[in-house]
Order: sequence, then structure tokens, then C-alpha cells
Amino acid sequence: MKWVIFFLALTFLLISGCNTDTACTQDAKVCDDGSSVGRVPQNCEFAPCPTTIICAAEVMDCPDGSTVERVPPNCDFALCPTATGCAEDLKICPDGRKVARVPPNCDFAVCPRVQRCIKDAIECPDGSHVGRVLPLCEFAPCPTNNTTNETSLT
Repeated sequence: MKWVIFFLALTFLLISGCNTDTACTQDAKVCDDGSSVGRVPQNCEFAPCPTTIICAAEVMDCPDGSTVERVPPNCDFALCPTATGCAEDLKICPDGRKVARVPPNCDFAVCPRVQRCIKDAIECPDGSHVGRVLPLCEFAPCPTNNTTNETSLT
């Protein structure tokens, strides 16, 4: 009978020692990056949160005037928004101005016409004539004559 009790006690100890599964509560912890982690069996501690990647606090100006920041995981700049859905490249016009692509076909906008002034002229006090000049099509200044003819009467 002692052997039966000893055998049952030994069997109970062996069976209870082999059961390593621990039931943990099913709650979750919200990490700084917005993800969540559950509890780990054995000690029921929360699993570690993923490593937070912190990018340099730099901004880049976009063609539309907005700015974008660097974003994880590689800390590259976020893409600039495109309200038109067209590529963001620019075409340089003959006068140096730049035009962008426009929907719906994303062709380049038409370059602005080269401004021309009316071809009229005014007469200056010295008898010469001046025409209009860009960018405001105002008349060019009249030449100034700093040389004076002085004759001495001696």
C-alpha cells in the first residue's frame, strides 16, 4: 500500500512538473509606434515593443509649396503630394520661365508668349530717340550728356 501511495505521489509530481504551459491574460499593450504586443507564456510579461526608428527632423520643400518629412524605416523623405497626378518635372521655356505638366494628359503647359513692347519712341532733349524696354515696357532713359562745350572768350 505504501508503494501505491508513493507511486501515485511520484506520478502526480512528474505530471505537474511536465506541464509548462501557463495561461496568461489575453490583454495587449499598445507600443509607441501604434503596434500592440501580447503577453508571453511562462512569466506572462508583455513581449518587447518593436524598436522605434527616429528619423532626423528635416523637411523638404515640394513644388506645390508644401513640405514633407523623413519617414521610417529608411528615413527617406516622404513623396511630395501631386494634386494633378502628373509627374513633377518642369520644362524650361525659351525666356527662362518654367512650366509644369497639367492634367488630364499631363502634357507640359504652353510656355508664356515672349512679351514684346509697342514699337514707339520718344524724342530726348538732345534730339536722340529711345524706345520701350522690358520688363515693364517703359521708355528707356534718355542719354545724358556730361560733356559741355565751353568756349572761352579771352
